[in-house]
Amino acid sequence: MNKLSFSEGGQPISLDDLEFLQSAIDQSLQFLTERLPNGIYFKIEEKSGDKEGDPRKLIWDDGVAIIGGKTAFMRKGELSLSQERDKYCVHRIQRHVAEKSFEDSSTHATQLLEEAEIIPLNSLAPNEPHLLLSVVTKPSLIAITKEGTARVYHHGTMLGLLYAHYISHGFYLIRGEFKFDYSFISEPESCIIKVPQGQEKWFNGGGFLSGDNIPLGTSIHISNGRYLVSGEKDESKYPQGSTKVTVSYLTYHLL
Repeated sequence: MNKLSFSEGGQPISLDDLEFLQSAIDQSLQFLTERLPNGIYFKIEEKSGDKEGDPRKLIWDDGVAIIGGKTAFMRKGELSLSQERDKYCVHRIQRHVAEKSFEDSSTHATQLLEEAEIIPLNSLAPNEPHLLLSVVTKPSLIAITKEGTARVYHHGTMLGLLYAHYISHGFYLIRGEFKFDYSFISEPESCIIKVPQGQEKWFNGGGFLSGDNIPLGTSIHISNGRYLVSGEKDESKYPQGSTKVTVSYLTYHLL
């Protein structure tokens, strides 16, 4: 990443220096987000209302959304849903905040916030980049017809599980949690993912691993029961001993 160079002796700081610093950070983040898939990177779930008869609602935690290769912060919140099937979307908004008075007596906003929000799809401006969020509020309309479970082993000891949930039209949601350590990278032959016969293709695909002190970008890729972990090669970048990680990704396989 580009950086400012500092020296003793009363270094002058100008608006150009601040612009350079902001651009350096933005360019580094942009390089990463352009390589990540568009999506919502935060926990979101549907829950019943607080009282009987209240509409169901979406509840989500703080996180980020990547839309069109650009990142926007998503603030923790909730949204009441309509009684029938409805469609929502996630889009980016910009807000100028922190107005301050300048020496020439003018007033200007000094911060530009780029955030994401969830709104009904029919409220979206034409041709505005967005992520589609289709919500079905009647449980009877959601049918999971097939499920599978894969087991993660290390030196013969089971470390955790991966679950395959069939959604519809050949799409599966894979979710898993297991103990992870550097040997997944240094000794790949010591780790095995056992997939039930006939379900191998359900798990084919991959996603990023999330866990305490796991280097950004560490990912697992599965193909017919075999796996590959991609990540930092420097062992010092990883926590000592094992740590719990989670992974989730979508796959596509026709029944």
